[in-house]
Amino acid sequence: MDLVRLAFRVRLIDGSTSKVGLSSKPLICVPRSTVLSAAALYRGKCFASTKAQKPTPKNTQHKRSQYKPPAHIKNFFAQYPAFDYDPNRHYIEEFYRMTKKFRWNSKGTLEQQAQFRAARENVDRASVHQFNEIYGTDVDDHAAWQKIFDILRMGKAPKRIGACKRRVREYHANLCDMVQNHARGKGTKRFRSSEELRDYTIRTGKFFPQKHAEAGGLLRFLLRHLLNPPSNPHTHSLPKPEVKKVQ
Repeated sequence: MDLVRLAFRVRLIDGSTSKVGLSSKPLICVPRSTVLSAAALYRGKCFASTKAQKPTPKNTQHKRSQYKPPAHIKNFFAQYPAFDYDPNRHYIEEFYRMTKKFRWNSKGTLEQQAQFRAARENVDRASVHQFNEIYGTDVDDHAAWQKIFDILRMGKAPKRIGACKRRVREYHANLCDMVQNHARGKGTKRFRSSEELRDYTIRTGKFFPQKHAEAGGLLRFLLRHLLNPPSNPHTHSLPKPEVKKVQ
């Protein structure tokens, strides 16, 4: 219990102020967990609310303002202020939506092709930088391998780096998804074979640059061994739509 003195100042008609107690006794006892949220004086009587205030509801903002996109991905889209980037969507999907909006196409006019290639190179650079920042660049860093194991939902990484490499070789995953899902705290889908991963990558257009000068050692290992099917993203425009078979 705490002893508190309740008082406030009121302004009189002549403009002067007077300190008025809110209790007939100088001190009152209230539990420490009690929040005094309001006090009032009405016709000489004192009223004080001791009802605990409700906490401010969480998650009251729009989801779009809550999700914080990866810094390098955000900076990439910031280069194109005329495009309204939605961070709640996959950044590769947003890339294709942007190129469609601006009519940049790898199979269009020479100018359209040049604009598409430039944008593709920029998003590739952002992807590589973001991967390096999330997972690290040192292929011999155990902490970096643990992050890979976490995103692929593989459990605890072995103590030996060689064992980590052997385990990861058994898995197939899309690197663009690994970049996107890390910021959301989600695992990344694993595919049963490189062929299944290839089909998914082509269908969604989620191509990760196969060779990039700024790729770290860890990323180069993953690209070389297992995770991303070879492709030429500069010749790939919009993802191929799924064709439903008619029964």
